Amino acid sequence: MRDCSKKSIILIIVIFSVIGMVIGYYGLPSLLLEKLCSPLLVSTVLPFSEVVNDSDFDTEQMLLVTAGLSVIEEDLASQPTAAEQVYEANSNILLLEPESTAEQNEATETAADSSEPLIAIYCTHGTEGYSGAERTKSTLGGVYQVALSLQQSLVAQGYASVISDKLHDYPDWSSSYANSLQTIKQIQKQYPSVKVLIDVHRDSSVEGVSTVLATNSGSIAKVMLVVGSNKRAEHPNWQQNLAFSQQIGQALEKMQPGILRGVRVQNGRYNQHMSTQAILVEIGSTDNTLEQAKASTNILAEAIAEVLNSN
Repeated sequence: MRDCSKKSIILIIVIFSVIGMVIGYYGLPSLLLEKLCSPLLVSTVLPFSEVVNDSDFDTEQMLLVTAGLSVIEEDLASQPTAAEQVYEANSNILLLEPESTAEQNEATETAADSSEPLIAIYCTHGTEGYSGAERTKSTLGGVYQVALSLQQSLVAQGYASVISDKLHDYPDWSSSYANSLQTIKQIQKQYPSVKVLIDVHRDSSVEGVSTVLATNSGSIAKVMLVVGSNKRAEHPNWQQNLAFSQQIGQALEKMQPGILRGVRVQNGRYNQHMSTQAILVEIGSTDNTLEQAKASTNILAEAIAEVLNSN
C-alpha cells in the first residue's frame, strides 16, 4: 500500500472533483486516485469492529472515508443534496399498532398510550446483511428485515412503533449518519409521541469472538448495545442514553443469559443527541444467519418493554 497523507488525499480529491465537473466526467477522481493509492481498509470511522472492505465501495469513497471526511453527524445545509432527494423519494414510514385486546391493554397498563407510537426504528447502514449476503449495493439488506422483526416483536409487547425504510448509506455511504438524522427529524415531526430511537445494525466478524449463542430453542445472535458520547460533538445528555442501554442490557441477560456482548461507550455521537432514550443495537454479525438475528429480536423487544414498563 502506498503512503498517502490525509492532506494530500483531500487536496487531490478536491482538485480532481472540480476538474471532473468541468469536463463532465464525474468518475475522474476515482480513476486517478486508484492509480495513486491502493484500496484502503476502512475501520476508524465505524462505531465498533464493523469494517468496509474494498469490494464494498469504490476507491474514491474509501479514500474520502480514510481522509476523515466520512462521519457527518450534523445538518450542515438547509437544502437537501441530490442523494438526499433520491432517498426521500423512496422513503416510507410504517406505523404498526398493537391490536386492542383486553389482555394487551392489561399488559401495557403502565405504558403511556399504546395507541401512540413511542418507538421509532431505522437503519443507518441499511445495506448490511448476514452470512451469505453480508452487504448489498443499492437495496435494503438483511438488517432491515431484522428491524422489521423487532418492530413486530415490540407490537406484540403492546408498543406501537414506526419504522423507516429509507436507505441511508447508498449511494453515498459517507453521509449515512447525516441522512439518518434527517429521518429522525422527519419521524419526530410526524409523530411527536416518539421518545425511543433504535438504530439497528449488524457487526462484522471479529476473530476470536463468537456472536452465536446456543439455546434450548436453537441458535440465536448475540446483541451489543452501543452508546455515543460527547467526545466528538456536543451531547450533554449522553449519560441518560447510557443508563437506558444499561437497563436494557440487564433485562436482556436476565431473560437470556449470554445474549449480551456488552454495553459499549464510543466517541461518536451517532445521532443519539436527538433523544435521551436512543440506542444503537448490533444484532449479531456476518457470522450469524438472518434467522438467528431475527430470533434475538423477540428477546430484545421483551427487554425493552420491561424497561419502559418500569419507568
